[in-house]
Amino acid sequence: MADPLVRARVTPSDVGLPGGGRRRTPGLRRQEVAQLAGMSIDYYIRLEQGRGPHPSRQVLGAARHEVEVRREQRKQVTHPVVGTIDAICQVLPVPDRDDLRLVLYTTEPGSPSHPALRDLRRLTLSS
Repeated sequence: MADPLVRARVTPSDVGLPGGGRRRTPGLRRQEVAQLAGMSIDYYIRLEQGRGPHPSRQVLGAARHEVEVRREQRKQVTHPVVGTIDAICQVLPVPDRDDLRLVLYTTEPGSPSHPALRDLRRLTLSS
């Protein structure tokens, strides 16, 4: 997680944090990443700068996981049978498999897209 380029690709709204006004650089602030990962800001800065103790893969994976789990995007999916679905898309890391991601699509309960996604699930399960 000690990668400023990764931090720059994730916005506060992606992970459910308030925007906090103007930012000199895009993405999450160091203290926001540290908060999400459950570590002190000092420890995160040392990780980012490559100083101090060398954390285990599990610690780094947990930090990355916390940011990625909270990151969600809205996508519009069009299916020939059920129509257009306005979905919330979450990309979740798979533990111990950096090459895999689990993509999860959900909808707002009560929205017109909710029954369409349910119909799509039924179609998928019946085929």
